[in-house]
Amino acid sequence: MQDGKLGISQDSGDVGKKSRGKTYQSNYPLPPESLSVEKILKVLCDITKAARKGDEYVDVTVGDVTAAIGTLKEDISRCLKFFASAGLIAHAGIGKPFKPTREAVEYTSDATWQPEQAKKALAKAFEGKWFVQIARSNIDGAKTCSREELITRLGRAAEAGDEPQAKQKLSRLVDLIIHSGMIGEDPGTKQLTMSVAGQDQAQHKEDAPHTGDKARAKDEPKDDKKGDTAETDGQPDKLTSKWPLVIDQVWPSTGKRISLRIFSEQPLRSDDLEKLAPVFREIEKLGE
Repeated sequence: MQDGKLGISQDSGDVGKKSRGKTYQSNYPLPPESLSVEKILKVLCDITKAARKGDEYVDVTVGDVTAAIGTLKEDISRCLKFFASAGLIAHAGIGKPFKPTREAVEYTSDATWQPEQAKKALAKAFEGKWFVQIARSNIDGAKTCSREELITRLGRAAEAGDEPQAKQKLSRLVDLIIHSGMIGEDPGTKQLTMSVAGQDQAQHKEDAPHTGDKARAKDEPKDDKKGDTAETDGQPDKLTSKWPLVIDQVWPSTGKRISLRIFSEQPLRSDDLEKLAPVFREIEKLGE
C-alpha cells in the first residue's frame, strides 16, 4: 500500500499484483468484472458452506473451499478482497485463512429458498460501506441518477482510474448494490432510484443510537436546561442526525475498528464526499 491506495489487478482484483504488465490504482477493492453477480454470490455461499463445521464456522483457505465444494481457486481469489471490504468475510490478508461473517451465513442460509430475505443480509453487510454512502448521496428521495453517473462518482471516490476494466468492476459493484435491494433500476429509463428497502435501512441507521453515545448517556447527569440540544464548545449542536455520514469499518488484518460520524445541515452530495477522500485515506492508514 502506498499513499493510502490499494493496487488492484485488472484481472483478479488482488492487491499489488500485475496483470499482463498493467496495474491500476484504487482506494478500495472492487468486485471482479469477469464474474457475474450470481457467480460472485455463489462463491460467497461456497466459502460459507466449506467453513461450516457442525453448528460453527471455522477459518478456511482457498484450497479448503476448492476441495470441499469444487469452486475454482481463481474465482475465490478474485473475490476475497472485495468480500473482506464489504463485510462478508473476515480475512487477514493474501495467503491467510478467512471466515464468513454473520451476514454471509445469513445470506447463504436464505439464498436458495428465501432470496428476498437473503438480500436483506447482503444489505446489512453493505450498510455503512463507502459505496453505499456514495449511492445515497446521489439517490435520495425523488432524486435519481443514471448508472453511468453513479459509476463515475464511485470511480472518482475510489480513484479507480478510467481503464475499461476499472469501469467494468465499478459496474459490477452497482449490480451488487441493486441486487441487495438498497437501490433500484428502472428497466425503461435505466435511472437508479432509492428503493423502499434502502430508504428504510437508511432511516434505521440514522435512528440507531451510537454504542458509545449510549454508554456515555448512562454515566452523564441530565441537564434539563439544555433541552433537546447538546453543547459543543459552548455552542448548541444544531446539526442533529438528519444528514449523517457514517463510516464503520473493521480491518481484519489488525482487528481495529474505526467509527466516524460526520453531520451536515444539508444532504451530503457526491462532490462533498470527493472532498472527503483524503480523510478516508487517512482512516484507512489508521487501520493498518
